[in-house]
Amino acid sequence: MYRYIIEDEKTKNLGYMVPVAREDIEGYELLVINLKGEFVERLSLDIPPEKVAEEPDRKSALRAVIKPPRTFTYADSTIIAKLGGKRLAYLLPGEFPGFKTFIEVMLALDPSFKIMGLEIMEHEEDPGLGGEIEQAYFKNQFKDKSFEKVKKLKVVKEPLPDEYFRYLEVDKTKEGLISRKEIEEIKGKYQDRDIYALTGATISSRSVTVGVKNIIKKFAYRINILDRAIAGQKIPVAF
Repeated sequence: MYRYIIEDEKTKNLGYMVPVAREDIEGYELLVINLKGEFVERLSLDIPPEKVAEEPDRKSALRAVIKPPRTFTYADSTIIAKLGGKRLAYLLPGEFPGFKTFIEVMLALDPSFKIMGLEIMEHEEDPGLGGEIEQAYFKNQFKDKSFEKVKKLKVVKEPLPDEYFRYLEVDKTKEGLISRKEIEEIKGKYQDRDIYALTGATISSRSVTVGVKNIIKKFAYRINILDRAIAGQKIPVAF
């Protein structure tokens, strides 16, 4: 799914390029919603599913239905994983300011917006300090945080407890270094804690925490509005 900003001199709307099922054949439509979350229009797009990942092909399809003076600008994309008719996960690429430059991440969320995983894709934080954001003991602190917890998530300047570090670092199912009982005890103890800051890199720690929080909150708001529009218009989306 691809999101665009569609505007002219007077109005600005959001356009979602969504996959739809047309008589068992998958195609794409552009669903346009205004900034209040209200349905504006839906437009069929002439683009084969195998071409939709290519930006030039998406632009050509959009130019055929978005005529001047209206313009469109790419905003972002979302990968929606499903099994049968059930959504399993959302994969969200994101970018936000770090201590040095921008930090690029990939987030995996379940349908309730709980964090399934966080990967640091690119950064220029200082090695041994902010650069530790890519280490398991930091990024795995976000895993399994609920949406309600994420909305209130903060950074704390306290030493990371040794038992929690061990839990975050090891592949618990393969290494066998922690018993299942210990795993459940540690998880229950720390699951709803805030994020422990990296030593000497509070700014980088806070940048990731605030960035992740903002990505999830904005996505949850937008997907809920989109789902209401899809339901209201009875659009047979393929996700």
